[in-house]
Amino acid sequence: MLRIAGDCHILYVTIFADVCTKGTDVSRCSDYELDAVAATLNRRPRKTLDWKTPAEALNKLLSWTQ
Repeated sequence: MLRIAGDCHILYVTIFADVCTKGTDVSRCSDYELDAVAATLNRRPRKTLDWKTPAEALNKLLSWTQ
């Protein structure tokens, strides 16, 4: 279980590094940069969501309630 958490941390750090320069304090990032990181993470399919993106899983859930 610890291995999975470590892999996720590495993924987040890698994605953050793609958007912001290395060594950047998160509190100094612009809203645009943080939104870019969030969008990148939210577009990634998740094993826990049966390889759907969070948006796809939410849309499926909402379609069941209508």
